[in-house]
Amino acid sequence: MRRDKALSALMITLFAFLLLTTIGCQSGPEEDAPKPGDAELAWLQENYPALDAKRAELNDVRARLAGDVPEEEATPDGEGGDGAEGGEGGDGEGGEAAPPMTPEELEAKATALQAEIESMTEDVGAKVVEYLNAAEISVGSEYTPEQQYAIDIKIKEDILIAQEYIRQGGDYGRALEIYSGSRQLDMDHPDLLAAIEEAETLRYMTEERFKLAKKNMTQDEIRENLGQVKHSNVRDYEDQGVQAWFYKKEDGGAAGVFFKKKGGEWKVYKLDFKAAERQVEEGE
Repeated sequence: MRRDKALSALMITLFAFLLLTTIGCQSGPEEDAPKPGDAELAWLQENYPALDAKRAELNDVRARLAGDVPEEEATPDGEGGDGAEGGEGGDGEGGEAAPPMTPEELEAKATALQAEIESMTEDVGAKVVEYLNAAEISVGSEYTPEQQYAIDIKIKEDILIAQEYIRQGGDYGRALEIYSGSRQLDMDHPDLLAAIEEAETLRYMTEERFKLAKKNMTQDEIRENLGQVKHSNVRDYEDQGVQAWFYKKEDGGAAGVFFKKKGGEWKVYKLDFKAAERQVEEGE
């Protein structure tokens, strides 16, 4: 009898051990196994901050070129990095302040930074798409923090691309197409909604905004006040020595800004909010 009880107790103990071992084998490896997209997500988390830093550096260089930041107040070159350009220690302990960069040096630095940024942007764009595909995101569902992080990057990059279409070519139509595609990932993303509202507001010229344009303004000043004109809505009247920029209005017509050269520079000599009542180039 005692022997039977001992055998029974031993069998129960062995069964319990095997059961725990089986459970452990089933749950442990699954929890530790990498999930689809983990490698791409890790790459983004490691490399995307560097792209943001490069963009901030380029903005600083451009501000210095434009004279918006005096050289003596500018961030020392190399600060925030390895100090290679500004000299180890900069103007702090054991080092001397780097001399102000010349306009030529700033131009060269801006060109180099732009090339770096373009390359990094391509890499980030490819990697975030790889992650979104690998993670098999279900659009419209509740996203995990990791998925939302990747979506935020995708939307931020799309906004930058769209804004470049506006800045370079006044193409609000193309920008809004990009925003529309981004909304499929996150309908209520606050940054995206703000960008859409701004593009919709500036897409058509209003009489109130047109009043910001003044005679004798340069073309750069007109861009700053009215925005970039769509390239296809620029007209050259060479026989009159006139260049005209037409800003589309919501009614289909256009407001016109007319330039003549003074001292070798194009300057406004005429403004006409009702310059064209016909349809101008579509797509902006």
